[in-house]
Amino acid sequence: MTIPKERYNSLMATRRFLVSLLYPELTPKVPKKIRMEARARLKHFPCNIEIRDMEQRECFSLGQQYRSLYRDYEKNPLNPELEGF
Repeated sequence: MTIPKERYNSLMATRRFLVSLLYPELTPKVPKKIRMEARARLKHFPCNIEIRDMEQRECFSLGQQYRSLYRDYEKNPLNPELEGF
């Protein structure tokens, strides 16, 4: 299972990679066609703030799910559906 921090790091790394493809100084041997494709992908890629907001919402949501599971576990610790919790 991918945790929110891993997803955040992956999105940020992908964003940095796509941005690096736009600059010939950083990636000198990249063909123009690839640069144009990276630019097109970045046009609809979430910005840093949006990625951070997604991570925070996901962490909050994940926390609520675990609290709910824990409450269920407290009510019935022998429930086989909650094994390994």
